[in-house]
Amino acid sequence: MFNLNLNKSDRNALMAIAVLMTLIFVLSFMTVKTVNYQPRPITITPVSEESLFDLKPDLECTAGSGKEDSPYSVGLTPGGLCGAQKLVGDHAGYDIVDGIGGSLI
Repeated sequence: MFNLNLNKSDRNALMAIAVLMTLIFVLSFMTVKTVNYQPRPITITPVSEESLFDLKPDLECTAGSGKEDSPYSVGLTPGGLCGAQKLVGDHAGYDIVDGIGGSLI
């Protein structure tokens, strides 16, 4: 079917490649390492549990109005939500109470 006329150097090169691939394959199974890391649960407390929907819209907090402006609004209600930026920042932050650090022994 296939007539491969290979000279001796070609056969030796193919044999060396086959041996190296077999050796790498066997070594990859012999050096399998497992990790015995056991993660501990982390206990966190939120900085703020207030709801964004509890803030009242006000015209003073309209986006682009100045110092107290807010990019958040409620539907089509005019005005922005005063204090929303701080509240969203507090929701993104949290305090880790337990689970990381502590004694290493």
